Amino acid sequence: MDFSQVIKKPVATEKSSRAEQSNKHTLVVNSKATKIDIKRAFKMLYGVDAIKVNSVRVPSKSRWGKGRKEMEKRPESKKVIVTLKAGQKFEFNKLKTVK
Repeated sequence: MDFSQVIKKPVATEKSSRAEQSNKHTLVVNSKATKIDIKRAFKMLYGVDAIKVNSVRVPSKSRWGKGRKEMEKRPESKKVIVTLKAGQKFEFNKLKTVK
């Protein structure tokens, strides 16, 4: 799997913001990515070492749309919590230049 396709977007919630203070970052990743793929992607793309990767599959969810007579469905996704080495920082928008 290509490293640029592994990490999709960060999760911005209060709980994930508090966890960032202890060097834990929450992200949405490709549903086919493994923990090893995620560790390698962090090393190659951002130049930081991931100590631990915890993954959670978020099931699809159906709900009634506001003012609609149809059900809306949220797709299934995969969320990970990545623990970085002490002293290392990660910014989602800044990629490491690979030569």
